[in-house]
Amino acid sequence: IEFTVNAVPIQTKDFRWSTALNLSHNKNRVEKLSNATYSMKYMDEANVDAAGYSTSSTQRIMEGSPIGQFYLWKYAGLKDGVSSFYVYGEESLKEIYKTQIEAGADLSTLVTKQADGRYIDKSTGKYVSTTQPQETDRTKAGSAQPKLTLGWNNTLSYKKWSLNFFFQGVFGNKILNATKAFLSDVGNVTAGKNILAGLNTEAAKDGNYHAPSDRYLESGSYLRLSSLTLGYDFGRINDYVKGLRLYMTCNNVFTITGYDGIDPEINLGGITPGIDNRNTYPRTRTFLLGVNINF
Repeated sequence: IEFTVNAVPIQTKDFRWSTALNLSHNKNRVEKLSNATYSMKYMDEANVDAAGYSTSSTQRIMEGSPIGQFYLWKYAGLKDGVSSFYVYGEESLKEIYKTQIEAGADLSTLVTKQADGRYIDKSTGKYVSTTQPQETDRTKAGSAQPKLTLGWNNTLSYKKWSLNFFFQGVFGNKILNATKAFLSDVGNVTAGKNILAGLNTEAAKDGNYHAPSDRYLESGSYLRLSSLTLGYDFGRINDYVKGLRLYMTCNNVFTITGYDGIDPEINLGGITPGIDNRNTYPRTRTFLLGVNINF
């Protein structure tokens, strides 16, 4: 769905404001993965190669969900100083309650499954979590697909002066900050890099801290003033110079976002969108002074 408006809200003898607004909403859904000769339930994608979790993917392509569906462990806080994750699969439940099950207890007497897929321990009334999550404990955790994409161009003209500014933004999407997860692993930070001597002996006390979970899933929404141009038109100078315009432009003026990474504007294409994994170069702010001359 796309909505475009072009308008001139204000126009007087000396002043004119023209604006163009574009809003779009794109939605996709996987309809079918299997046919009569080839069958599969899902495809796990976006392996960020986290230390100790090299076989764990962060997105899942499955029927009924969009491309870019994050499928992650959900962070439950610290348990005895180690990161723990909510249990969603019976595989972990059987390991946690192994003693009771061997004594003849049934899982239904030990836990209650909630509407969101988590389990509550009947004896403590708390959600069941584990420091050794299994693949079956991964669950849907948001989408990389934005709900709204915006582009807004404006030009203000006053006599011979002109000011043009362009906003762009996306809203409602998620980004997996795999760069932050990578740098949260002490082993990655201290391995052969130029670091302070005191850090070289620091030991990792929480081996799960950098695990690919929704702990590193952040809002990718942002609004950016992409360009700002101020110009002055001198008009005709003489018989040889029929037009002269001087202008100054700044690109990447500012960005409003809650994202912790370098830049929220990351790849949204392909089958693994929304992954920030040490492959985003900082967007530069540039200043340009220019002259247009017509002879």
